[in-house]
Amino acid sequence: MTKLLPDHTTKTSALNYERVPAVKEICLQYGIPSERIIFLLGKRNAVAELEARPAHERKRILGNLALGCERVTDSLAKMGHVDKTRIRRATGADLGRISSDLGLLRDYAEMLQKDDKKRARLNPDRLLVEELAQAWLVAGKKHPTAYQLASSATAFAGEFYGFVRAVMQAANQKPPHGNTIKSVLKKYK
Repeated sequence: MTKLLPDHTTKTSALNYERVPAVKEICLQYGIPSERIIFLLGKRNAVAELEARPAHERKRILGNLALGCERVTDSLAKMGHVDKTRIRRATGADLGRISSDLGLLRDYAEMLQKDDKKRARLNPDRLLVEELAQAWLVAGKKHPTAYQLASSATAFAGEFYGFVRAVMQAANQKPPHGNTIKSVLKKYK
């Protein structure tokens, strides 16, 4: 009789595949590459899920992530040139870049794991808005804007603000508050 191991996987944090076409449509309207935006939405969900966990569980998850990254990096380093070439041809993957990214991810996970008690919680909405603003600028758009309307204390406007709201609504997620977007954009002035 085999013993079933406990399931330590987390629920998927990526964007629901049914919502991807709607997000792509919004990105197309605004002239922003959709692949990066879809990745950022998934990253936001992963950070939100991680930050919702108790400290001991967060530490365990980050430890497992760091260990997994280290194992894959070591395996890639031990792999011969012929095997790497076969994988590159079959998948188109840049194994050198993957290895380097895994090293950075491992270091980041270890840093978060060590500083977990000292650090403030990450705000997934602020992280998302910061990275969306960077994607906005990379796409050659003018300065990202979000401003409060004089007629209402809770109403905001601006092209970037409209983009963030439209993308989040297309992804069937609650958009960040206008004050969050506005405060993140202060560093882009």
